[in-house]
Amino acid sequence: MHSLPDTLFIEVNNALLPGERIVWAGQPIPGGLAWRNPGLFLTGISCIAFTLAWLGFACGFSLNIFFGGFHWYHPFGALFLLIGIAQATVPYQITRAAMQTAYVVTNRRAIVFEGRYWGATIVRSYLPNQLTQMRRPTIHGGTDLVFEIEKETDIDNVTFSIPRGFLAVDDVTTAETMVRQLCNSATAAKP
Repeated sequence: MHSLPDTLFIEVNNALLPGERIVWAGQPIPGGLAWRNPGLFLTGISCIAFTLAWLGFACGFSLNIFFGGFHWYHPFGALFLLIGIAQATVPYQITRAAMQTAYVVTNRRAIVFEGRYWGATIVRSYLPNQLTQMRRPTIHGGTDLVFEIEKETDIDNVTFSIPRGFLAVDDVTTAETMVRQLCNSATAAKP
């Protein structure tokens, strides 16, 4: 009935309401979300390459960088190297978070248990009346079921859209069928 890891299945079961049962459960495709925006990864690799080249030129490409004592530019090099490593590991962090993500359709609602990089989980619940605008965009191979588009504004007042729902689903057709059945059963149950 479910294909979730045991620890994630226990978390899902604990969130169910009395009388609620799982109809379908799944997870994102491993790595399916990680490479959707390769910008940070490429920026991180560039930052690492620049830092190593800069330190190399600053030290005359000798072993003085490690054995020549402390110089004023070492902290700057270390800082940029750490920033580059953090950016270059973003796909790994996203993949790790996706392994702690679960998509669940119950007999009452659709639930997204979104794993985060630092181990926390954000739970989003969608009742049948909130799923009427569900769509399946063809971008990313058509593996997404988008329930809502969340708008966020960054520090520069630039607004961007974040799709919310079942993202990078392996068997998206079955998931879509189960969500539509949930919506149809809720419509049929109304007097």
